[in-house]
Amino acid sequence: MSESPRKRIDGLETMDKIVEFAEQELNQHGVAGFNLTRVIEHSGVSRGSVYHHFINREGTIAAVETKRLLEELDNANNILRAFTEGAGSLDEILAGLRVLLESTAHESARENRRRRNVTTVNAQAIPVLAQMMSLREAEGDAHVAETIRLAAARGIIHPRLPAEGIAHFVSSLFSGRLVVDLLDDPQADALWIDVTLEALRHLLAPQEH
Repeated sequence: MSESPRKRIDGLETMDKIVEFAEQELNQHGVAGFNLTRVIEHSGVSRGSVYHHFINREGTIAAVETKRLLEELDNANNILRAFTEGAGSLDEILAGLRVLLESTAHESARENRRRRNVTTVNAQAIPVLAQMMSLREAEGDAHVAETIRLAAARGIIHPRLPAEGIAHFVSSLFSGRLVVDLLDDPQADALWIDVTLEALRHLLAPQEH
């Protein structure tokens, strides 16, 4: 028998409360000092509920990191939408993307990408987080696809392939750059940026007649 709507809502509210207080704990004490007992005491949620949703201490930390990652992705998609809406041509869009990609070539940005990758992997071991990531990925790709369709409606791009497929490709760039990061080679990263932008130009350029 499936869960009732009320039970699902209660479960979501409980998870939100756990993550709220776990994030406070993580902000105050860091990963090394993170104390799950304090989270349970301060949140007022039962220990059984915490373990039911997030399995253990590490899973609760992963829940906080997953929340932060999803917020970052939401912000990135909103920035892309705002920038695309203000652009007057494909060249402007690609120039803006180049600035963005070049601004995230430094070590702290590489470390942030590594952290996002670890968060994604850890979340897969927690069913509720894996489902959350899957739903958010679908929503994020739909948002990017809609951004592409809006730009196409304005006539500044003419996608060669379905917007949904291009959106999936754009999402994959986040993980693809991690491979280049492993080389720790600025020239390799610069080449990756050039190829990435050229691939996007081919996908989004006006069709030849």
